[in-house]
Amino acid sequence: MRLGQASEIHNVNVAGKRTSLRLRGIEWESLRLIAQREGCDLSHVATEIDKRRGDTSLAGALRLFAIAYFRELLRLKEDVAGFSPVQILQALAGPQDNIGADAVHGGRDLAPA
Repeated sequence: MRLGQASEIHNVNVAGKRTSLRLRGIEWESLRLIAQREGCDLSHVATEIDKRRGDTSLAGALRLFAIAYFRELLRLKEDVAGFSPVQILQALAGPQDNIGADAVHGGRDLAPA
């Protein structure tokens, strides 16, 4: 990974609308890995984050989500199997959290597998 990576523009469907987003390659790769791990596609992740991002830009909200996701996985490294992004966001959520605890799975209450 090069820290000075150039930004890449990709098209993503967000709530059924084609949206262009500019993120660095490592950010795109991270979001794809999250989607793959959670059994959904990048459009689903982006749509769910978009619903809860508040005043934050979509690109910024996606970056924050990816950081929070992997940070929580590291924190839970002894037992990460079966945790959903919902549970990870719930663990990080505070009253000021604009993204929301049910960001990826549309509000369903999920338990670890």
